[in-house]
Amino acid sequence: MLAQPRDQRVALRRCLGPKGLLDELEQSSNAVGIGPSGHEIDTRGARHAWDHASVPTIDRLSGLDAAFLDLDSPQAPLHVGWTIRVAGRPPSLSALRRHVEGRLEHVPRFRRRVVRPRLGLGDAHWADDPGFDVARHVHAVTLAAPGGVRELRELAGTLLSQPLDPCHPLWRIYLVSGLRGEGWAVIGQAHHALVDGIAAVELASLMLDASPQGD
Repeated sequence: MLAQPRDQRVALRRCLGPKGLLDELEQSSNAVGIGPSGHEIDTRGARHAWDHASVPTIDRLSGLDAAFLDLDSPQAPLHVGWTIRVAGRPPSLSALRRHVEGRLEHVPRFRRRVVRPRLGLGDAHWADDPGFDVARHVHAVTLAAPGGVRELRELAGTLLSQPLDPCHPLWRIYLVSGLRGEGWAVIGQAHHALVDGIAAVELASLMLDASPQGD
């Protein structure tokens, strides 16, 4: 039987947490000369502080919004549309694009597309479109003569019958010039999974608001 000095015995204690059972064994081994002299054995990896704020939240679709997307078809597109007439001189297309892009911070989902996990493993969610380009969403068209209400209504029907691209944010805006008399118009389109009818008009008003903060 091998005797050991009392102060060098290998003591095994049940200890959980960062300094657990493995730590006790390593420290005791060094005490009796098993480990290299003057060195401690540390098999633990580098500690990392857990920061909950660094974990991004997932912007999941609600069950109703997911149903709107699943039921969407070329024959029955589930998007909402609106037409707004504006008095005064129309802006240039580039000026409207810059203005709308400056308002997108108030509606972050207008920069996001729908992402569906592979093999259907998980819920569909909104994610930032890495290839976002406001020029893909804001266009300009000229109304056919004589530029009255009837022509505007027909143009809106034609434009709003076009499906939205599911690979990009689900909205589109048209700057309409050529109206009879003064003024111009905006025809907007957004998927029902993104907004409902009333919210679509409110968002259109926000994005076209000329005030500095969109108030």
